[in-house]
Amino acid sequence: MKRLMVLAFLAGCGQHTRVIQGPAGNPGAVGPSGPAGSNGESVKGDKGDPGESITGPQGNPGQDAQDGLSSLISVVPAPSCPTGGSTILVGLDANRDSVLDITEVSQSADICNGEQGSQGEAGENGQDAPATAFTPVALVDPCGDADGILDEVLIQLNNGTLITSVSNNGNAQTTRLSVVDAGTYSTTDGSSCTFTVDGSGNVSW
Repeated sequence: MKRLMVLAFLAGCGQHTRVIQGPAGNPGAVGPSGPAGSNGESVKGDKGDPGESITGPQGNPGQDAQDGLSSLISVVPAPSCPTGGSTILVGLDANRDSVLDITEVSQSADICNGEQGSQGEAGENGQDAPATAFTPVALVDPCGDADGILDEVLIQLNNGTLITSVSNNGNAQTTRLSVVDAGTYSTTDGSSCTFTVDGSGNVSW
């Protein structure tokens, strides 16, 4: 609580009053806290009855569906194409006979051949080979002609090349042609006779 002190002074002709405020008092003490309230009561409701489970009757089985129709494609000549071509026919096999009848065609398309291109220029004729390049001029039968046994016979061409027909046995069951290069050879009749071919195709024995 604040206290006011009033002092009165008289001075001269007038009267003045002066108010002096005293110091503030100390705050009062805080009172003790009250006791905590008790917890409220927890109330749980009754559990409801479970609902009834009901299964409906099973429906009747459905009927089997009919098999679908096969799609067929047929290719026939296209009369509308000036350079020839084919017509593609497509449809369902309604009567299930695996044949696309004209009444079953649902779509068709023509595929025509392109026009024939202009003929190209003829190519130049190649050079003819020399007419006598491989002309046989002589038969050469080297040494070693055993009785009853076939062996090599050399064919000499006009350019000096020697070609031989060689057998690997006395009955000539396997025979082949071969070019004979320069060198020394043994005949195939078993007589151990040798012959020599030089670079010009000449044979000596």
